[in-house]
Amino acid sequence: MAASTESDRFTDVDDLEVPDNGEITPAQWLTAWQSLHASLDDPQAFLLAFGCLVTAPKYPELIETLTEPVAAEELMRYRAQGIALIRNPASRLILAADTPATEPVLFVDGEAYPCTAELVPGIRKLCAVSPEDTFEIAELWAQEAGQALLCKLVQEGALWLAEAED
Repeated sequence: MAASTESDRFTDVDDLEVPDNGEITPAQWLTAWQSLHASLDDPQAFLLAFGCLVTAPKYPELIETLTEPVAAEELMRYRAQGIALIRNPASRLILAADTPATEPVLFVDGEAYPCTAELVPGIRKLCAVSPEDTFEIAELWAQEAGQALLCKLVQEGALWLAEAED
């Protein structure tokens, strides 16, 4: 260390060039192209690839998954305490209600969640630009499938428990 110059000590050995923040790297566009190319012949495969691609998290480090499964009863206990269930601002959600397959698909943070047509009105509210407290989306809580979906989204980090705002 004594023989090193000051500039040597403050230079990273593996100094990698960081791309411009607004630049798409070759690895990124090649991944998108490969995904697109592999699914062009099948509309459902294309939809799944496209939905997962456009909802891939921009900041995955802000999405924390839980290690333990989440139960609807547990979430309802939080609701009774005045806790809100809100969307993680880093999560990306879109709904494909009209699909080549027989069921709608919710895409969240690069994952596909097939769902029933009965859940679509509630999922639309969940995907809204200014979503409400998820506890207030009755269409999702009224059905077991909706509750299971919400529990999965909490476990995956797309929904958070937070102090309710007055």
